[in-house]
Amino acid sequence: GSAVFNPLSSTHEFLQACSLCYPREGPGIYSYVHKPDLVHSCKQDILLCRRKAGSPSEWTRVRPIPTNSSFRG
Repeated sequence: GSAVFNPLSSTHEFLQACSLCYPREGPGIYSYVHKPDLVHSCKQDILLCRRKAGSPSEWTRVRPIPTNSSFRG
């Protein structure tokens, strides 16, 4: 089999999380905070992403792929 290449892997890092360790702490889409030290059974159903270089960036939730059956890609 062939390896899957992620074009963002050289510039971004990814992390799996859940609603317990990545909760919303206010209004707006940028009010989520990652809690890496939370002891829990993580469902890992949320994908987070942040830039590797430059100013330390916050973890951002990656939007899920739409389940639209007409999409052929």
